[in-house]
Amino acid sequence: LGSYGSPRRWSRRFAALTLGTLASVTAASAEPVVWRLGPDGGRARAILVDPTSPGRLWAASDGGVFTSTDRGEHWVRAGLDARRVRSVAVLPTAPGTLLAATDEGVFRRDGADWVASREGLCAEEPPVCQDVVQLLADPGNALYAYGVLASGAIVRSQDGGRHWNQLAFPTSEAVGSLAISTANPPVLLAASPQGGLFRSTTRGSAWQGVAGGLTIVQGGVPRTSYPHAVAFDAARPWSPTRPGTLGAFGSSDGGLTWSSLAAPAPTGGHYVSVGADPVRPDIVFLGEAAGGVHRR
Repeated sequence: LGSYGSPRRWSRRFAALTLGTLASVTAASAEPVVWRLGPDGGRARAILVDPTSPGRLWAASDGGVFTSTDRGEHWVRAGLDARRVRSVAVLPTAPGTLLAATDEGVFRRDGADWVASREGLCAEEPPVCQDVVQLLADPGNALYAYGVLASGAIVRSQDGGRHWNQLAFPTSEAVGSLAISTANPPVLLAASPQGGLFRSTTRGSAWQGVAGGLTIVQGGVPRTSYPHAVAFDAARPWSPTRPGTLGAFGSSDGGLTWSSLAAPAPTGGHYVSVGADPVRPDIVFLGEAAGGVHRR
């Protein structure tokens, strides 16, 4: 729905991503477009546009961190070569400071060196670290950063990623995705595929459940939708929902209330990711569990 009113058409595309090769192809295209990223990079986990330098990109991979200074034309290694990196975050108000999420906690780069940030994430006896799968930097405060653990817990740092603490959360169900707005203070949204959608305006100190509009009527029976992922564009958040509801929703009030995007039923069972064009936020992308991408 264009602005949740006029109908818009959804089209389906496909994408494949590894760190050795990044390729995309539409149904009407005969040959894929291939970008070479670097040798022996392994699987790419995430790509981030540097908020302090839009021409620079960062990539998290099973072979460490890569970076590009020419909008993705060429890539070089940026450290942690022997580690599986799940996510990266740049502290927007502290240029040059980068955080990397790994299966051995978080690493912090301030300059050229990477230093392990283990406090709050690692135990000494036995020496075991939490597996961190997502990192987000606070856009308005370089001291704050947030992470999602493989266990589904949310952690927060209040000193630029050096130390971490687990946040109290309203449900024991695992969180699968976290999103942050560009407001100051920001709005945080946490998506739990089994527990629901939660919202915080206190940098994670307190959370409230969100249900307004997240209901689909199927066979005359209203069903509450539970989100698999959530993401902000420059103005508003978007969220696909868990298997069974086959839906996707958008919000124009910072995640307080939601409206259906009238997305088609995914062929792969459910949507697992969502994103919006930062220049044209009416263009929304939904990623399927089976590998397809829908564009509105």
